[in-house]
Amino acid sequence: MIQAAPSSLSGELEEIKERIKALEEIDEENEKKFDDIYIALTQLAMKQQLVVRSRNPIGFIKPKE
Repeated sequence: MIQAAPSSLSGELEEIKERIKALEEIDEENEKKFDDIYIALTQLAMKQQLVVRSRNPIGFIKPKE
C-alpha cells in the first residue's frame, strides 16, 4: 500500500474543510429562503381566508329590510 505524503493529505483535508464550509453556507441561505417562502404562503393563505369569509354562500337570498 502506498501512503500519501503528509503535505498532500493536509492539503486534501483543507480542501474538504473548505467544501464543507461552502455547503453549510449554501444550506443556511436555502433555509432563509424557505422560511421567507413559508411566511409569504402563510400570509397569502390568511388573506384568502378573509376574502372567502366575506362572500355569501351560493343561493343565499338577502332579506329585504
